[in-house]
Amino acid sequence: MSITNGGPFRFLGGYGARNRCIRNESNSAKRTSYIFDLSAARVCRAIVLSPVFILVLGLAIGFIGVGEAAAGDTTFASNMDSVSVFGANELKVKKSNTFRRWDSMLERYAEQELRLAKGHGRINEERGSKLWDAVINSLKDLDPVTQIKEINSYFNAFTYQSDAKNYAIQDYWATPFQFLSRAKGDCEDFAAAKYLALRALGFHSNQLRLVVGYDRSRGSAHTVILVVVKGRVLTLDIGDDSIVEMSGVKLFDPFYSVTESEGWMHLKRA
Repeated sequence: MSITNGGPFRFLGGYGARNRCIRNESNSAKRTSYIFDLSAARVCRAIVLSPVFILVLGLAIGFIGVGEAAAGDTTFASNMDSVSVFGANELKVKKSNTFRRWDSMLERYAEQELRLAKGHGRINEERGSKLWDAVINSLKDLDPVTQIKEINSYFNAFTYQSDAKNYAIQDYWATPFQFLSRAKGDCEDFAAAKYLALRALGFHSNQLRLVVGYDRSRGSAHTVILVVVKGRVLTLDIGDDSIVEMSGVKLFDPFYSVTESEGWMHLKRA
């Protein structure tokens, strides 16, 4: 259910633009296909609720925490710790190669900020930084729901373009400064920019998750943002400016979710 709307729909070139993310996001699907192999998923769904299975799995591959959020649709949440991400079971994990592109982007982002602070920013970093400061400063005094709506709308006005066309690389997570300077990127770039913009506006990391999963409506891997505000869990996606409650999204199966410092693997409930 939509709780607010940021204005007229901007479809990034229509549903065709949304569907173009299928080609590039398939790289993410390949990276996490071991989680979502359909035959394995059927077995996992049959046993995943077994406490013995969770304990053995955690000990075997080094989970640092094993937890399961409240079952069913979340109607009220104080933070993401109380949220079942798209109704999936959740396993908190140590740093993993699964998250390496996210971690690499954060490292590059920190390096860019340091160069800019020293007055040595590159041309694209300086251009992106000016746009970044402008949008953050324009929203910093607004209420949280309006900030979420405006951030989603602002970045959704950009153009979808695959990494292959944008960077001549099959899979590259751009920093917000790179994304802003080009005004185009793929689904992960949209999501990362929205996540870090909300952090810059004062949202705590425990209010947010960047979630990589399988979008059955697209038939592809995809990346979205979840944010908790005023007890509601909202989904920020590309394609239009609507802010949709997570409970209303029925066709998204999460692979994993991250913040700056933590990561979780997800297994869909039976």
